[in-house]
Amino acid sequence: MPKHVNFTLRAAAPAYVPSIVDLIRPLADFERLTHLLEVTPESLQAQLFGPRPAAEVVVAEADGEVVAFALFCTNFSALLARPGRYPEDLCARPA
Repeated sequence: MPKHVNFTLRAAAPAYVPSIVDLIRPLADFERLTHLLEVTPESLQAQLFGPRPAAEVVVAEADGEVVAFALFCTNFSALLARPGRYPEDLCARPA
């Protein structure tokens, strides 16, 4: 029987960027896209927390460790005349 784990979800902050990058690497392996992998903590931080953020991230923590993230972008519907959210990536540690 798997151990029950409590998760805490929160908006990512700059301190979480290295953990997010650590989760992106296995995602690239799984997708067989490591040849395209260019992300670094510095490049991701600039895109998430710079003057014009390109995306937002929510992280899941268990026992004080980031174990998953969801990255989403804002899109815009001309038909509805309002923004929406587009989920781009969802990644979790297997354990």
